[in-house]
Amino acid sequence: MNIVAVIPARYGSSRLPGKPLKMIGDKPMLWWVYQNVKRSQIINGIYVATDDVRISNMCQEYNINCIMTSTKHLTAANRMQEVSEIISADFYLQVNGDEPLINLKAIEKAIPEQIPQDIEFGTNIVTKIISPTHVFDS
Repeated sequence: MNIVAVIPARYGSSRLPGKPLKMIGDKPMLWWVYQNVKRSQIINGIYVATDDVRISNMCQEYNINCIMTSTKHLTAANRMQEVSEIISADFYLQVNGDEPLINLKAIEKAIPEQIPQDIEFGTNIVTKIISPTHVFDS
């Protein structure tokens, strides 16, 4: 099965503009997300999907595959859909560009062993809420 991970990354976050390029240690946040996904032995390709030249330039600097997408997308899933029209795969996995600590096991658990071919199909990674305060944490 050909599995492609797509990392949507916007510069124009309303709460934290430039978030994918914020430095964590000596590397941008997006670099850390990419490195975690890259450790997978079952993902065949990884692409950052962005509409911003600054993010594209960072990807080029760190040798990360990047696809420029439309500025009109309302969601990360729309950005992933555009990538699916350019890059062929059996399964597309969306990994958000603001998850630098994402666990590789969680990423791989989102990939099914069998993919239904007769219906649209998607999965989500969720986590158990341990503290009631997390419910109100925006």
